[in-house]
Amino acid sequence: MPERCAEIDDLAGRIFLAEHFCSRAIQAPEASEPAGEVRVWMELNDFDQAPIAQSAGMQVVLRSALVSVAPDCPVADVAMATPPEHWLDGTATMQQAFTALAQRDWLLVRSGSELLGILTRHDLASPVVSAYLLARLLVWSRACGGCMDPSATTRSLMNRGSLVSQVAGRWPRC
Repeated sequence: MPERCAEIDDLAGRIFLAEHFCSRAIQAPEASEPAGEVRVWMELNDFDQAPIAQSAGMQVVLRSALVSVAPDCPVADVAMATPPEHWLDGTATMQQAFTALAQRDWLLVRSGSELLGILTRHDLASPVVSAYLLARLLVWSRACGGCMDPSATTRSLMNRGSLVSQVAGRWPRC
């Protein structure tokens, strides 16, 4: 079954790109907005970062930076250049996006100089990612002989002893 996992990963790498599952509804504060209002807005929406409007993502404000500034200070004074490691090309594969997201809390997704969206761990619940994970789960379930089927699990426990000993030698190594 590992070849099936490889096939799914290959297919996902060709059709599921970062631009397909990043959050595209970008909400960006204006550079002149007061830091206090932006901080409250970010807290209410549970945003840790936001690109500054009309900056194409080149400037970003972090909620943590807004805590120690005067509430009437323009948010542009607190904004910083987006670190290069927080950029991800929209054509990056799902696996590349997962790897980058494992190292950082957020990424700005772009196509050329256009900001497409923001990718955070919340985006891992998107339908695209769910479809990929379901395919992987189905391969694993089939590889272990239906051990993920609740009725099969119950029968296995009742009739043959420990499920762990039943599955231990058959769990796929994807």
